[in-house]
Amino acid sequence: MTVAEQPEVRRRPAFAFGPGHLLAIAGGIAVIVSIFLNWEDLTVAGHHSTAKARDVPVKFLFDYTTRSKDPSFVLLLAIIAAVILVGVLLGGRLVGGRFLVLIGALLAIAVAVVFSFQVHQALNALHVAKAISVTDFVGPAPYVAFAGGVLALIGSFIRTPVDRAAV
Repeated sequence: MTVAEQPEVRRRPAFAFGPGHLLAIAGGIAVIVSIFLNWEDLTVAGHHSTAKARDVPVKFLFDYTTRSKDPSFVLLLAIIAAVILVGVLLGGRLVGGRFLVLIGALLAIAVAVVFSFQVHQALNALHVAKAISVTDFVGPAPYVAFAGGVLALIGSFIRTPVDRAAV
């Protein structure tokens, strides 16, 4: 059999970039950006208070009365962003890639929601919840982290044509 007579063998590409990947990458970048934005941004009686991710301890998610400072949200958010972005890179090669993006997205959403809930609990404990709402207290970072999680979540469900052909 000559080369011309042999049937053509088609290989599927190892990685195909699609809209789901774009959304997941945008979500991972949004989580990274939230590290540099204010998680707390409050002005009361002329006193302005801000806190970035490096100033908010991870323990705050479980105990709003904590005095701990380490580890900070920087570590948590960096790990979440890394999980999302590694999931995007593995998405075309392994089925688990989309699962990693999904896990990272859910974690980003959970961090933003639980942070806002703990702020609400702290304001209630200080009996200032009627004067200061959660939206007055938090800065843009929880919103950006939440939006990044939603983008990555949507991206984890959008399949590329190569993914569909593999099933």
